[in-house]
Amino acid sequence: MQQPAFIPTNPFVDYWTVQEFCDAAGVARRTADRWHQQRRGPRRTKLGKRVLYCKRDVTNWLENQTEGGDPR
Repeated sequence: MQQPAFIPTNPFVDYWTVQEFCDAAGVARRTADRWHQQRRGPRRTKLGKRVLYCKRDVTNWLENQTEGGDPR
């Protein structure tokens, strides 16, 4: 009987690079860095020199940014 083929999975599929986050949020890299320094932006993870944003954390952060209006 043959072994099933190994199918590698990408552990980073649920993460964005800084540039991907900036593109999705419509902000400049400098703004994202400033938000991080001021603890205003979404949480981010640093892996070596690589900075990643978990898409779930970005979604949670966005949901907490609502202000005013009718909470429907």
